[in-house]
Amino acid sequence: MPINELPAGADKPRELSRRSMLRMVAAVGGVIAASTSLHAMGGQSAAAATSQSATPDVSSSEMTQFVDAPRADSFTNLAGVRSEYAEVTTDFPLALPEQTEFPSASTLQDAAPNTLWERGSGAADAFMIWVGLTIAAASQAHSNGQTEQSLLLLDELDEGYASPARHAVLEDVGRYFPAAISQARQGNFTGLLALAA
Repeated sequence: MPINELPAGADKPRELSRRSMLRMVAAVGGVIAASTSLHAMGGQSAAAATSQSATPDVSSSEMTQFVDAPRADSFTNLAGVRSEYAEVTTDFPLALPEQTEFPSASTLQDAAPNTLWERGSGAADAFMIWVGLTIAAASQAHSNGQTEQSLLLLDELDEGYASPARHAVLEDVGRYFPAAISQARQGNFTGLLALAA
C-alpha cells in the first residue's frame, strides 16, 4: 500500500494496512475499493506458497507461509512490490481457473514520486487478480450452461474466502462475498461481478 512522502517535520512513516486498502465498501451489490486511510499496524506480510492444480489441496503450513513471509522490514519501493508479485504468482496457493494465468507483471503504479509500499502489496494484488479471474470464469461457465463447472469455481471462491490468504489481504466485515457467492449459486452473478469490478 502506498505511503507518500511525509509532511515536513514528520519523523517516521505510519504503516498502511493491506486490510485497510482493500476494505469492503457497502453499496448496491457491493464494491471493493482501495482505502487511503493510514493505519498504524505491524508489518504483516504475505508471500508465496504451494502449487497450482485443478483441485488444490492447500495445507495450513503452506497458507501460513503465504501469509507470514517475508517480514524482514515493512516497506519497499514499486520494484520490490513487483518482485514480490512475480514470486507469489510463480507458486500461488490457490488454483487458477483453466485457461487463465496471472498477468506477467503487477499493474500497481506509484501514486507519487518516492512512494513507499507496505510489503505484502504484491501478494494482495495477486490474490485480488485470482478473485477476479475465478469470478469471471464462474460467470462465463454459468452463461455457457456449464452449471457443474460454475459451481466448482464458486466452491473454489468459498475456499479462497475462508483461507488465511484472504484474511491477510482483505477485510469483509459485512460478509459481502459469502452473500454474493450464495446468490451466484442461484444463478444471479450481479453482486459477485460487482465485487470483482
